[in-house]
Amino acid sequence: MKILYSIILTIVSLTLFGQSYSIEGYITDQQTEPLPSATVVVLSQIDSTMAGFALSTNDGRFIIRNIEKGVYLLQVSYLGYEQYSEQKSVTGANKKVDVKNIQLSLASNQIEEIVVKGETIPIEVKKDTIVYNANAFKTQPNDVVEDLLRQMPGIEVEEDGTIVAQGEEVQKVTVDGKDFFGNDPSIATKNLPAKAIDKVEFFDQKSDRAEFTGVDDGERTKTMNLELKEDYKKGFFGNVEVGAGYEHGEEETRFKLRGNVNRFSKKSQLSIIGNLNNINEQGFSTKEYYSFMSSIGGWGRGGGGQGKSGISMNQGLSDGYVDTGASGINFNYDLTPKTEISLSYFVNDIASNIFSQTNRETFINESRSFFSDDELDQISENRSHTINLRIEQEIDSTQDIRLNSSLNINDGNINSKELSANTNKEGSLANTGNTNYQSNADQMTPSGSLLYRKRLGSNVPWVVTLEGTLNQTDNDANGNLNSDNDFAPSDPNMDVRQILLQRQLESDDENSYRVDATLTQPLGSGQYLDYNYRRSNTSNDVVTDVYDIDNDMEVLNTILSTRYTRDYSYNRYGLAWQKEGDKSSLSLGTYLQQSQLDGELSDINSVIDNSNLAILPTARFRYEIDRGHNFSFRYRTSVNQPTIEQLQPVLDQTDPLNLYQGNPDLEVEYRHNLRMNYIKWDQFNFSSLFAFVTINYARNNIINQTSIDENFVQTTSPINVTDDLSIRTNLSYSRPLRSLGAKIRLFTNNTYQNSIQFINTAKNDVNRFNTSVGFTIENRNKDNFSISGTARLTQNTNIYSENTEQNLSYLNQSYRVGTRLDAIKSWSFASDLDVRHYSEQNFSPTETIPIWTASISKYFLEGDKGEFRLSAHDLLNQNQSIIRTSNANYVQNETINTLGRYLMASFLYSFSSTSGKTGGGANKKIMRMH
Repeated sequence: MKILYSIILTIVSLTLFGQSYSIEGYITDQQTEPLPSATVVVLSQIDSTMAGFALSTNDGRFIIRNIEKGVYLLQVSYLGYEQYSEQKSVTGANKKVDVKNIQLSLASNQIEEIVVKGETIPIEVKKDTIVYNANAFKTQPNDVVEDLLRQMPGIEVEEDGTIVAQGEEVQKVTVDGKDFFGNDPSIATKNLPAKAIDKVEFFDQKSDRAEFTGVDDGERTKTMNLELKEDYKKGFFGNVEVGAGYEHGEEETRFKLRGNVNRFSKKSQLSIIGNLNNINEQGFSTKEYYSFMSSIGGWGRGGGGQGKSGISMNQGLSDGYVDTGASGINFNYDLTPKTEISLSYFVNDIASNIFSQTNRETFINESRSFFSDDELDQISENRSHTINLRIEQEIDSTQDIRLNSSLNINDGNINSKELSANTNKEGSLANTGNTNYQSNADQMTPSGSLLYRKRLGSNVPWVVTLEGTLNQTDNDANGNLNSDNDFAPSDPNMDVRQILLQRQLESDDENSYRVDATLTQPLGSGQYLDYNYRRSNTSNDVVTDVYDIDNDMEVLNTILSTRYTRDYSYNRYGLAWQKEGDKSSLSLGTYLQQSQLDGELSDINSVIDNSNLAILPTARFRYEIDRGHNFSFRYRTSVNQPTIEQLQPVLDQTDPLNLYQGNPDLEVEYRHNLRMNYIKWDQFNFSSLFAFVTINYARNNIINQTSIDENFVQTTSPINVTDDLSIRTNLSYSRPLRSLGAKIRLFTNNTYQNSIQFINTAKNDVNRFNTSVGFTIENRNKDNFSISGTARLTQNTNIYSENTEQNLSYLNQSYRVGTRLDAIKSWSFASDLDVRHYSEQNFSPTETIPIWTASISKYFLEGDKGEFRLSAHDLLNQNQSIIRTSNANYVQNETINTLGRYLMASFLYSFSSTSGKTGGGANKKIMRMH
């Protein structure tokens, strides 16, 4: 850690050292009125290269820093005005060169094109929207949007394709403001070509109601909008890739086939995508896959050990061996000037083969612990269909309606075999398990909503909105369990063996509706009052039948079989006040929520009747300090009702080594969430600072209490604890190092959590710290050669009030160096080395995993539309997946088989047919990057 800190301090000192002169002044017209956003460029007198660049602020002021001693040409341009040029000598003891006031004269020709040999402005901050100029980031001809996003400061693309912008996960992507395959951001980022993108916008999209009324209702969706270049808004474009290869060791053929076709016009957008491969690549989000597949293995934990049947959320689809097929179509059409239709269909099929080994040490108290060894061999397959339909109809200038509907159909199966063994600290065997489990399930989820919005009055209208939402989910599953468990009790002369042979059937039908009504009253001077009401209801009907199989006869197991109904509803009444100003926005609101939870377990005549009344305040504030410089915070509260599974007082003995019993005395959780954002983009030196803090606090937090008996059988039951606190901070700073021809990004992510856990009724206060710090440095001129390096250190520390000898502190490290050479015409060479280092942790040894990937490409055809690529993945054949987990009463190390070294030859072809114009008009301003 000290080494990395020293490196960071050295880099920071380089950013400060050598800052010499600054040029500053004001830009006005002939009437001395300030001209904001005027372009000011400082060019070297010797070779006309750009030494500095700035845009004037709202008051016409500009500052260009880090100018070395010399003679320069100062140029000022503004749309509709004559260009101003002046020679400036930068020298002397005074480090500030003040050019005072520069007055521009009106031009007769307002068509303006500025060509600058230098930089393109990469970022613009517009209130709560951050706009990235795609032209400022170097990409290759066949890169996709995801490759473009990886280069943007403040944006993180995780291994599974999840996009995190300014500390929040992006939940939706639009293209030119229109829906693109529903709410799956990965379909756009993994398929659309990067070269088609002009700008990338990130913002918190308000609800449809809030957009119409102008009053923020607190419902936000982190959204990314991809603004296409003018060439791609008219005509068709797309790409196709075909690849084949061979994996070393497994003697397997590897293949990849993907493509997309897009046809855009002023009135319509049509996109067709396809993907087929066996190299663990997906062109879509896998969260719904994990949610559905993990539920399939919900019962099959009878084999002792850690109950790993089903799909673990820890595992990624880069683990194991995964075959993927997917295709879809998205169509947006402006039927009339008042009618817009958006329709999409997407189907995917995932087949996965996973083999994992897990070692866990579980702590009972200061002197007792036991060890678990687990092996899981699992084959799974899932097919999913998703249909989305959205219709927007403007009735007249004062009212409109919006219809949103979707249908999701899943069908999946799992076949798994698990071997497990538990031993005590002295090495004596306590129990073993051998489990075979097969399950298949299907799910259908239709949903729909209808929104009506109406303005009342003409001058300063009142606004009324009405919305109704319906959802339904039907789940059916069928599982077969064959489990053989051996127990070794304290008496060595007595062995206990338990054999389970069962068929398990479950049906879970859920129906829900929600009604919202809002009335917005204008108060004048940018102030509004918002009156709102919500009624929500969700009902479940769940039937679980477990049959014991004996001599091919099925006998209903009345202990494990359950039938219950659940009905949860609430009424919420709210009042909010909002004040909108030129540079600030403030909203204060409060809600009264009355909720009711009713449940019945018919087989044991148990009734659950819980009611709750809560006051839920909210607050939001945003302040624009200066251009590209703002601060905001958002505070909200909510309640979390315990589920019927958590409340039912029934002992679930499905897994003999891991029992579960509900708690009918659970109370409602009350949650507080505070998020603060600070963003600063300095247009004068191209530096950016993103800082975010998120604080979550829960009262009556629901946790799981665990008790462990002498045979290491664990019984889990939910309880309420007084509180739970978590704090997360994220800081990212980037800026160019012009003297080095490089740019640097420093970042740190920190998480703190204070929670309570119980092991065998012993209370344990747990403090967890996770600190990640690192930097990325790369060269700026990437025309012929690019190189980037990233270093990240992550320190994990767990401190317990009890069992202090179990306190943990370990350091993980990751380093990456990526290079690309394009100096030889029509040839490209790329190399990427990723090294992950895991420090020793309890029984987990030190591990260092280097992953090296390299490729060589030959471009051909006009505009480099064709590419032949030869790539080698995991050249050192060292790839493996390691997942290390620590909790209050256990530490765990899991290794998962992964795709190893393979070679692949690929052919890529991109095509387009544009309207032949770049768009724009008499007032178009272009800044080109060279």
